[in-house]
Amino acid sequence: MRWLLLILMLVFVSGCLSGASTKEIEQKTCEQAISELPKIISDAQDSESATVIRVVDGDTVEIDNSNKVRLIGINTPEKKEANYLAAKENMEKLSLNQKVFLEKGVENEDKYGRKLRYIFMENKFVNVEQISAGLASSFEYGSDTKYSFLFNCLETDAKKKGLGIWQGFGKYNFNIEIKQNPDDDKEPNLEYITLTNLGSNVNLKDWKMKDEATHIYTFSDFELENKESVTVYSGKGTNSRNTLYWNLKTTVWNNDHDTVFLRDDEGNLAASYAY
Repeated sequence: MRWLLLILMLVFVSGCLSGASTKEIEQKTCEQAISELPKIISDAQDSESATVIRVVDGDTVEIDNSNKVRLIGINTPEKKEANYLAAKENMEKLSLNQKVFLEKGVENEDKYGRKLRYIFMENKFVNVEQISAGLASSFEYGSDTKYSFLFNCLETDAKKKGLGIWQGFGKYNFNIEIKQNPDDDKEPNLEYITLTNLGSNVNLKDWKMKDEATHIYTFSDFELENKESVTVYSGKGTNSRNTLYWNLKTTVWNNDHDTVFLRDDEGNLAASYAY
């Protein structure tokens, strides 16, 4: 009987602790996530260390064993995109010729052979620094979501402040809808993006729409009036008043997750949609 009572008590306590843990996670706020940064940085000091010998761009560096390291959880502008140099230069300022600590995620490397790591210094979380400066967006890479909540919080704050890549955010009012390809179908015209202008009339000439990778669609001279929509198919076709074609042979939008970025002709962010 004693053993039975003991087992029941342990089950009850375990259930209470489990419930408290779940509730704590559900109620976690951005303020709490950010307050944990010092401990996160401190714990990372036990990770593999290296010296950054070259900065490739805002989210990729080369370390002293010649390996290239891609920072997990963030995405910075590509060449010829607004804020590309700013993101690269900030990475150089943060890490070039510096000792860093490399925390491994779930995946060891990407399809290009780059090591996937969170990068820390003695008093900084480099991934966080790029997002906080508005020079990187939060980007979930496969199963590596350990710091996603924190990164999303910092991205939201950078958006509100209109920093870096978020400059001009809130100036326009667009709704974005996406239709992805079913399963693994590679037919580009089975996917499309629909933009609805909920603000003033705007000419989309030289505006750019892109994904989290390097696919970029540039609009020609095209006036989109208030409450009017335009649909952009990824494949080939003949443009009409409210239907445009990217003229690609392959699909663009990932089925699991991706982000749509819409920028005006000055590179300001007009709208974004992550899924």
